[in-house]
Amino acid sequence: MITSTPPSPHLSCAVNRLVPFVHVGDVEASLAFYVLLGFAAQNTMKDASGRVFWALAQSGKGEIMLARADGRVDATQQAVLFYMYSTDVAALRRHLLDSGVRDGGKYSGAFSAGDGPRVVFEVAHPDYMQAGEVRIVDPDGYVILVGELERVADSARYALVAKPSGVALAGGEILAASLDPAHARFRLFGCVDPSHKISARERGSRLGK
Repeated sequence: MITSTPPSPHLSCAVNRLVPFVHVGDVEASLAFYVLLGFAAQNTMKDASGRVFWALAQSGKGEIMLARADGRVDATQQAVLFYMYSTDVAALRRHLLDSGVRDGGKYSGAFSAGDGPRVVFEVAHPDYMQAGEVRIVDPDGYVILVGELERVADSARYALVAKPSGVALAGGEILAASLDPAHARFRLFGCVDPSHKISARERGSRLGK
């Protein structure tokens, strides 16, 4: 069950940005994998031999830092996974498969036959994300869960919101929105064209007109 949390009292020195910092075996290989999810490198640092040892990648409001590990990476010891969002997880899965990511089939638990690095599993529909959720494992074994967002229209704006079971999302729970519905641009994770503009006809149909 998802519950709302009252806003914290104003704090002038409050943290206002969080970027996961991930140690990986090969930054360039990991960066290439995250590019498949829609990320693009914003900044990189190279060593004396010209190899990238650190990178910052971004997709919409999502960011991740990748840094070369000093030793072998054991993702199972990190006790962390990354939760991301897409407007079409089925299309994202097809895109990954077309790009050479291994098909893990139906997820049946860690260390199962289909598990391993560079794999994408079938779309599942858990109670908390009935629109769809896909499980992905990156080259170092880090787990990525991608939940599907729905476009929800009202007379003032278009919003992208998660749709968990039995929860009506209020305005304060909107995850992202375009201010101008006539020029709504969707720039979150997934296979969404960032240059797409919603036509008057499409906008009218989404508003039930």
